[in-house]
Formats: sequence, C-alpha cells, structure tokens
Amino acid sequence: MHRSRRLGFVAGIAALVVVAGACGGGSSSPSANAGAARVVTRDPVRLLAASADAVSAAKSAKMSIAMTLTVSGKSVTVTADGAFDFKARAGELTMDMSAMGLPGGRGRMQARVLGAVVYMNLGDLIAASDTAAARELGGKHWVKLDSSTLADQGGAAGFGTLGSSDPTSTLDALRGVASDVKDLGHESVRGADTTHYAVTIDLTKALDQLPAASRDAAAQSLKMFGAGSVPADVWIDGDGRPRKFMMNLDATHASGTTLGALTLELYDYGTPVDVQAPPDSDTFDMTSMLGGAGGLGGLGGGNAAGSA
Repeated sequence: MHRSRRLGFVAGIAALVVVAGACGGGSSSPSANAGAARVVTRDPVRLLAASADAVSAAKSAKMSIAMTLTVSGKSVTVTADGAFDFKARAGELTMDMSAMGLPGGRGRMQARVLGAVVYMNLGDLIAASDTAAARELGGKHWVKLDSSTLADQGGAAGFGTLGSSDPTSTLDALRGVASDVKDLGHESVRGADTTHYAVTIDLTKALDQLPAASRDAAAQSLKMFGAGSVPADVWIDGDGRPRKFMMNLDATHASGTTLGALTLELYDYGTPVDVQAPPDSDTFDMTSMLGGAGGLGGLGGGNAAGSA
C-alpha cells in the first residue's frame, strides 16, 4: 500500500472515531445548566432543547452507537460501545467495523479520546494489511492524533474536522428542534421509561442557540451531518435526558462516502469513567504525517437531506 493511501486509511478510521466520539452529549460551556438534575417543562420543544444540558449535568454515561455508511455503493453498519465523561471530555470506545471488510478480517478496534487527542489501537490491523506500514509503526500498536495540532497544520486540507473529537457536541443539534414535534407516546429504552418524539432538526438554528464560546467546537461536529433540516427521533426520560437519539441523514462527502442513519443510546448516567493514555512506548504519533496529507478520508463535510 502506498504511503499516501496508508495515511488516508488511518485518517478515514480516525474520522469514524470522531463521528462516534462526537455523539456523546451536550455543550459543556459555562452557560450550560450544569447544576440541573431534572428538566421540568410541558413544552416539548423546550424540553428537547434543554436535554443537551441535562446530559452535561449527568457528567457521564455509557453509550452504544450504530452508524450506517455507504462506501463505493455498498451499505455497511459500524457499531461502537463505550463510555464518556462529558466534563473531562474523555472516553473510550470499542468499535466493530467488521462489515467494512477490513484486511485480515480484523473488525474490532479500541479507541480512546482525551480532550483533543484521539488514540486508536491499529497495530494488528495495519500489520494484517500492510507490512511496510507495520514497519513504519516500529511494532507499536497505538496511533495518536492530536486534533488541535491537525487543525492548525491541515485544516484547509480537510483535517480541521478532527477537532470535533470533543464528545460533547452532537446532541447540541437538539437545540435546533423545530416546532412540529410529534409525541409518539411512552416506550421503554433499556428499562427506562421514555417519551418518544419525532422531530425535525434545523442544524443552523442549533448553532445559533449556542453561546459564541461554544459555537466553533459544535460547528466542527455538526458539519459532519451536513446542513439544512434533518429528521430525527428522540426518546426522553423523566429527568429530561435523552436515552436514544436517531438521525436520518443523507450526508455525502467528498470521497463519495454517505453517512445514513445514526443511532445513539445513552444509559447508566453518572457511571465512573477512567480513561488513560496508552504507554508512550507503545504509541506512534502520526499527527505531523497527517498534517501534510490531502484530506480526511472524505469524511470532512457534506450536505444533508433537505439542505438549502
């Protein structure tokens, strides 16, 4: 595999990690209602908009994610399970990408997010696909990407979206819920009683509802889902927290990859989360190499269904 293709391969997987990690919760900005334990309102639009802050107030949660992608005309589903600390912006995910037909049949990968830094355990996967790349890693298993550095070095080349590895942005989309909310009744999600709402999300409105200090970070995350209006379903529990969030996207990116349905489940709110960086001796920092490459595997931005 040519070196540029190896970099694109790693960047594409990094983008999937970013999409998964960015699904974790609402804004952690100082304006967020961090002291709230319960959201009380009869207005479903206000309830849904406030649910992003309710997630931040819970401080942490376990999560399960499913993403449907269309790559080269083939539809595949990537899943991830893990936990995030929304305050510390730290989390760990185990991703199952076996449906993508990765080399060597190795489909599971562990990823860790610590602030702006993403770590991916790619050593065995790369060794199975490319001996030259394995030699370049020097036998190390973990690949490190620092999104703050990438944004400075290669934002223009498409790497700026890695800054959205902040796991507290995607649910900010709920701040853009339109007035046509449909109450579909009570449903149980992982044993929790919830109310199921069908909504339309205006991504531009969502950004406008955020304080200026949080807008740039949220924009990096939400741009992965396109622009305009997006249909969604949200399941809210008795404390005003989202238990399940499903967006029906049609965001096609530069490489032709299309992000379709995305489903997020949050549970065990308040669970302890302890994430540590892997040992330096087993970590290869690929940040500077990707900073000079030509894009983020095509997963850097697109148009959602219904965009203007």
